[in-house]
Amino acid sequence: KFQSLKANKLVAETEFSNEISGFGLDGIKTLGDFWKKVSIDERFHIEVKNYCDKVGVEFFSTPFDLQSVNLLESLNVTKYKIASGDITHYPLLKKIAETNKEVILSTGGSYMDEIEASYNYLRGCGVKNISLLHCVSLYPTKAKYVNLNSIQLLKNNKTATQESSSR
Repeated sequence: KFQSLKANKLVAETEFSNEISGFGLDGIKTLGDFWKKVSIDERFHIEVKNYCDKVGVEFFSTPFDLQSVNLLESLNVTKYKIASGDITHYPLLKKIAETNKEVILSTGGSYMDEIEASYNYLRGCGVKNISLLHCVSLYPTKAKYVNLNSIQLLKNNKTATQESSSR
């Protein structure tokens, strides 16, 4: 699973010169350095997708902008993962829903009402196959913060959401 993003779609270019700690990456002094380092271009996507096809590994990605959905569609991905930070990015959810493909919805850092609203929105747009992914947005995550009970909570709310939307 990859992340498809364009730095200038996530962060205003005026912010690129802001100094940061580097997140443990060599040569990273500014926000612009970081985004340039972690962004992958169209050619890389194509090469990795072709290699995945060759060795029998499914390629899919988390798009962070509408143009990245277009790129992934051109590569014929079979599913999309939505980052927890984009769970309420409804234009992105709509564009992904229009592909009629499976969606994995990350929930880290999200409130239950946001998760339910996004889930219901995707269902309302016709997405049939939605998986909720319990995430902890701490890297690395210490065991005491994993809270696996959240999985049951997500399952129970998903079931309740499905029952109420079928009435």
